[in-house]
Amino acid sequence: MFVVTFDGKLLMNARALEDVDLEALARKKDVFVGVPLTKSEARRLLVDMYDACSAAAATFAGKRRRRRRPSAR
Repeated sequence: MFVVTFDGKLLMNARALEDVDLEALARKKDVFVGVPLTKSEARRLLVDMYDACSAAAATFAGKRRRRRRPSAR
């Protein structure tokens, strides 16, 4: 959905945008049409990605804690 360019720009896949006509590209495979994000959008994306990664990590950590068995002594 997103890509970082070699010069540090963040691009969003244009297929995610409703107002972009991608009819010709829809018939092709492995095509990425990037739309540059503004600095404000990039900051919001980083916050959202951090939150999403934290939530995913908490889910996995919680499942591992529930699976642990008491050690035999």
